[in-house]
Amino acid sequence: MSRLHESVHGLASTGSVVTDPLVGVIPQTPESRTEFLKVRLTHEEKELLKDQSARTGRCMSDILRSAWKKLKIIELPPADFAETVIQLRRIGNNLNQVARAANMGEVHIPEIQTVLGEIVAIDRKLNRILSGGGL
Repeated sequence: MSRLHESVHGLASTGSVVTDPLVGVIPQTPESRTEFLKVRLTHEEKELLKDQSARTGRCMSDILRSAWKKLKIIELPPADFAETVIQLRRIGNNLNQVARAANMGEVHIPEIQTVLGEIVAIDRKLNRILSGGGL
């Protein structure tokens, strides 16, 4: 711990133990939090957080960590996913055209083979994307 940190916060360090004049001895374990993160909040958000801290007796960091752990994080799809969706829409259009032609008795085998080939290619791309391999 730096002397500046000690003087600003009134903490004294002796090896693996930190002494806080208000709290007492704070043992430093391998799980001690050593990383800092700045977070921007609105004035109202900060006041709400301070109020929750005062009402619960928990520090603001604990409240934020607790809320973060309860969040359901939704990851963004890979960058190439949008192109795959566009291709799927094109194939859907092709299928509609083939279905219309089939209903009118105008379907030719080469057209069906082309559409099936595109569907198989898109299916393979989607499987690679979903398994983390990208396009």
